[in-house]
Amino acid sequence: MEKTILLVEDEREIQQAIQNFLLREKYTVIVANNGLEAMDQFSQHKIDLILLDMMMPLMSGYEFLKAIKK
Repeated sequence: MEKTILLVEDEREIQQAIQNFLLREKYTVIVANNGLEAMDQFSQHKIDLILLDMMMPLMSGYEFLKAIKK
């Protein structure tokens, strides 16, 4: 069964590099550009792993983690 990874990264070049690697390894990758988008994606999909940038605009990675722990 294919695993789904939520990739939360606001820098496009880093995001693209990580996404390309994960896709080559046959993971399903859902991308979010900030914590608010990540919250939306997290609520819509079954996520097996989150790769999370901690320093982002709108909602930091720390705030995102606090929100999903509730």
